[in-house]
Amino acid sequence: MGSLRGLRDADFDGLFARRHLQTIVLACGIARQVQRSPSRGDLRPFGPGRRSPMLKPMIPALRPRPLVTPAPAADTRRADWVAEYRRHVPVADRWAHGLRHQAHSIETQERIFRMAEQLAGDGIDRQILFTRLEEADRSVATGVDPEAAANAGYRTIASSVPLVSAPIVICGDGDRPNLRAFGFDPIPFDGHDPAGYAWAMFELTMRARADADPQFGPCTCHPRSAPASIGLARL
Repeated sequence: MGSLRGLRDADFDGLFARRHLQTIVLACGIARQVQRSPSRGDLRPFGPGRRSPMLKPMIPALRPRPLVTPAPAADTRRADWVAEYRRHVPVADRWAHGLRHQAHSIETQERIFRMAEQLAGDGIDRQILFTRLEEADRSVATGVDPEAAANAGYRTIASSVPLVSAPIVICGDGDRPNLRAFGFDPIPFDGHDPAGYAWAMFELTMRARADADPQFGPCTCHPRSAPASIGLARL
């Protein structure tokens, strides 16, 4: 993108040759925006020296613009949904308050609440799940060892769901490996919270099941290499 800085409108006439325009027209789903040749009845894309009307609003987007921080609408919706869930499910509200030393983030609360609803659909009582989560919080009340939190999270979810063997990486904020460069799809979560580990293990298990299901798994029509999901505990 840096090489496009300073280009004038006229420069784009020579930059977008016929084949480039054809690719853009088809990719943008605007194949109808073609020009009929006056010499024959076939349709051809806009040639050099002409620009499709659909490209005009695209060109300014290539030029540098001041960065604008978007409004945190997603965070607001998440917080509203979590608050609504806590009002309707008292046992979830009691767990979400946490212990004096242990606070559950809005992200973790949302994940746990959605997991609770999935498990409730399979016949697992919410009361049982949140009671186990409270027990996990109490089991790590006197320490901050992430391995203890991981073990507590495992005991919480393993009693309800047969888990698959999935890797989880524990690392600090200043030492995060580039897992995507090694072919992994990292799933970050709070590495201090047993509930974070419980949700991550549940999520990894659900993804593994979906990949193994022919109805929901990846397409096998063509060879492909999909990144492997891996948990990333943030400390």
